[in-house]
Amino acid sequence: MEWVVRYSLTITWRSAENSPVGAVRYQTVVSAGRLRQLVDKARADVHVISVRYHTVRRLDGAPPEQCPAGHPYPTGYLDAARACRGWIPCQCGGHHTRVCLHRGCLSSRWIGPDPDDDVCTPEVLAWITSTPEQAAAAAARRVSAMAQRRTSTST
Repeated sequence: MEWVVRYSLTITWRSAENSPVGAVRYQTVVSAGRLRQLVDKARADVHVISVRYHTVRRLDGAPPEQCPAGHPYPTGYLDAARACRGWIPCQCGGHHTRVCLHRGCLSSRWIGPDPDDDVCTPEVLAWITSTPEQAAAAAARRVSAMAQRRTSTST
């Protein structure tokens, strides 16, 4: 799993009659070369009144389904599944996290994409350096808090 750069392109025509797709076209482009081709083509069209683009960062790849020790992460919308999954906002865009809830797992934590010491926030680096016991205890607290909220709202 890694952050990849994509380009979001918006082309606006004077009227829908002059456009192959309507008055406005939105497109995500994978490469800078393809972006350049589309921008040049749009600028050459006398019916185009604006061309805008900006970079968009997206996560490429999927989080793992099991911890490094081979224990499966819970799936679905159960409290345990929600407690083991996390997200840490960061200057680089953010990180998915997983915590193995298997008792005594020594490889209990996973983070992706891998943090960069020069870019990532102290919270991300602190999460990496916390012990497996601290990570498992935090996940257990989240399970307990979710169960308490569910019982308090159902009464």
